[in-house]
Amino acid sequence: MSLVERVTGIIEPVIAALGFELVHVEIAGGRRGMILRVLVDKPGGVTVDDCARVSERIGVVLDVEDPIPHRYVLEVCSPGIERGLYRRSDYERFSGRLVKIETRELLEGRRHFVGELLGIEEDKVIVRERELQREVVIPYPKIRKAHLAFEWGKSRAR
Repeated sequence: MSLVERVTGIIEPVIAALGFELVHVEIAGGRRGMILRVLVDKPGGVTVDDCARVSERIGVVLDVEDPIPHRYVLEVCSPGIERGLYRRSDYERFSGRLVKIETRELLEGRRHFVGELLGIEEDKVIVRERELQREVVIPYPKIRKAHLAFEWGKSRAR
């Protein structure tokens, strides 16, 4: 089990009990300057006070469980307006929204796709690609990075 998986298993129940959704956990840096970044969300968005409350609670749990063997800085924040898509369920939840997807390898001669997310079926993400002006099927395992794309005047809260 990876360090991210161990930390996720420890903090996810605490975050859920506080009424938040754990969006993503990432660890950046090395032993000398490690950052544990925890992205949380809730309907209506996350405030700075929300982040402080979650940070305090999970900080205590992480101190007790001690899954990280060296010093680190804990950051709790909102996933932001261009929220990353990390789970299969995100591709269902944000269907109809504008997304940017980067693939691990070339698909149809490109690695970057921008368009309306139409959803996910089995192992395939379907996007109505803007530039190509047609539907593109992207194998889920080939996605390197994906996130919502903000458009002025077209924001939709979910």
